[in-house]
Amino acid sequence: MTDKRVKVLFICGNGRSGSTILDIILGQIDGFFAVGELRRIWDRSVIDNRPCGCGVPFSQCPTWQAIFREAYGGADKIDPHLLAGLRDRCTLTKHLTGMWADPDHTKPVSAEVQTYLDHLDKIYRAIDRVSRPRVIVDASKWPMYAYMLEKLPAVDLYILHLVRDPRAVAHSWTREKEFEPGTLHPRQSAARSTAYWVTWNPAIERFWKHNQGRYLLMRYEDFVQAPREWIRRIVQLTGEGELALPFTDEKTAVLKPTHAVAGNIARLTQGPVKIRPDEEWKQKASPLRSLIVTALGWPLMARYGYLGGKPS
Repeated sequence: MTDKRVKVLFICGNGRSGSTILDIILGQIDGFFAVGELRRIWDRSVIDNRPCGCGVPFSQCPTWQAIFREAYGGADKIDPHLLAGLRDRCTLTKHLTGMWADPDHTKPVSAEVQTYLDHLDKIYRAIDRVSRPRVIVDASKWPMYAYMLEKLPAVDLYILHLVRDPRAVAHSWTREKEFEPGTLHPRQSAARSTAYWVTWNPAIERFWKHNQGRYLLMRYEDFVQAPREWIRRIVQLTGEGELALPFTDEKTAVLKPTHAVAGNIARLTQGPVKIRPDEEWKQKASPLRSLIVTALGWPLMARYGYLGGKPS
């Protein structure tokens, strides 16, 4: 294989942490191609034909149709049910145990995992050939999926570790929220969302924090206070130098359509957007729910500066 490796900036962390708006802001930068939650492209895009970030159904998006022609000869040439099933059998939270024991990818993979990896390699190479990006921005979030990407010959992986106060995350998961027009996202209990929070964040650090120059930790709360500065730091992480940023002032980004797939409805946002903290949870969160979250997450919350101290 003679193709160059393509830089993938992977937004890694828990849901309801601001990854979608971050993805589409980065997608405004010259050479940065925002793909949204690419891990869900097989079911939500190919099967369900939900809208691309450009506003049209996936099957009508010329960019994605060109990518699938490059990768497979067309979207009709693959079995998306098979690929969605492979994803779920290879990248669930339960797979963290095996990944934790193999941080350097030295153990051989099963035939099923290799089949999944081969398909991923094709799609990322096709994105590179069709769109010619400097950087693919992938908001798939799951560390288990990022671990698979790190195995791909096509991918040069950079990790943006996005963290948000788990009390805010838990409150967000209790709200009704559209992730597609007219479709509400399933809710999660505070215990469930916090269980993911205390499992995924240490795993992300375990796999990538040591990789200096390819890992950046960013708290949502810090990002919304200085979004332009943090976007500049993220661009620097990828080694792409000083590029024009899509801001009219320190906190207002101007958004044009992207080709982000499968994330929540915010990926369809266009026009000037003022980046503001979402602190509804401080007024409306159930005291019992916050107590449950703190009881489960306090050691890690203290480490990230969510219990009054500074992040360590």
